[in-house]
Amino acid sequence: MENPHEEQQAVLIGRIAANVAQLNETVKRLNEKLQLVNKENEDVAQIAHMWASYSASSEIYLENLKSSNNDKTASTITNKTVVSTTSSDASSR
Repeated sequence: MENPHEEQQAVLIGRIAANVAQLNETVKRLNEKLQLVNKENEDVAQIAHMWASYSASSEIYLENLKSSNNDKTASTITNKTVVSTTSSDASSR
């Protein structure tokens, strides 16, 4: 006696196997396309990294420049104060 469901199961297994094979081919094509996209994006990633480094370096430079200018301004103010104090002392004598 044959199992009545055996034929149905064989058909279903055949369909599942065909779908898995089709899915496998589709995933392979997708992987190939993703590899191409990744290869094309390498340049963009490199430029983004360079830009981030440039931006960080520029920020550090500008902060140093700003602090340098503040030091010069403070020095100039101190020198003017010393000169005007000395001038005041000389005129009071």
